[in-house]
Amino acid sequence: MNKSLKTAVFVIAGLLQACATSYVQPTGFEVAELKIGSDIAVPVEVKVFKNASDCSGGKMLVTSSGTLPAFGELTLRVKPNEAFSFFVSYAESSFGGITYCNFPATFVPRERGRYSARFLKSDGKCYMPVMVQTETGEELEPTFKHRQWRAPFIESGSFCN
Repeated sequence: MNKSLKTAVFVIAGLLQACATSYVQPTGFEVAELKIGSDIAVPVEVKVFKNASDCSGGKMLVTSSGTLPAFGELTLRVKPNEAFSFFVSYAESSFGGITYCNFPATFVPRERGRYSARFLKSDGKCYMPVMVQTETGEELEPTFKHRQWRAPFIESGSFCN
């Protein structure tokens, strides 16, 4: 790829990122809540997909910067009885190179359900189970699905399988 084409691709990708829309939280007493947290010592990116079925339609910001600080936490209201897809990712550099992980997840929240997702990493791998709060504590949400990350061309298309 020649230099001007590479430059154009990076400029377009940057513009698409700059045009990101914000996630609009639903209202009403039937909405579910999802608390997303990070257990790692670097900032993480958190975004919601417009189309939950294949993680397409663009990524929506859940914070003004699209990131959570190290060990950060936020709570989102989500529409019940519809698939909801989001992702958390991180990247850090060290003398050994760059370590990164993208973790897309989908689940179907119930009305007034309370959920949590903690982003964890260990031995270069990451995980983020979606848990549901029950009367006896918390358990793995039965509809939780870890999606496989994929990177479409210049931020267009599906981000997960």
